[in-house]
Amino acid sequence: MIYYIIVFIIAAAIAGRVYRKAYGHVPEWKYFKPYSVTWWAAAVPGVIGILISGEPLHGWAELTTTLSQATGGADPSLLIYGSLGGIGLTGRSDE
Repeated sequence: MIYYIIVFIIAAAIAGRVYRKAYGHVPEWKYFKPYSVTWWAAAVPGVIGILISGEPLHGWAELTTTLSQATGGADPSLLIYGSLGGIGLTGRSDE
């Protein structure tokens, strides 16, 4: 799974460079901003919350235990809702 995430990030970076070379600026979408550190800071807790809450489906007990300890035992729903709020705020900054 982590390999897919790394490949996605590399592909997004390459696509951004190609787009910038063709149009002179980096592509921007309202709620998906892979070139923004603020967006990543808002999205990562949501991904962690989804992984923790989805443990019965994927069975990665060691990973979810580690992630739960890294977040200080935060409730996965709070991580997901906080992430959605952060992504909503980064989308609002365009207006």
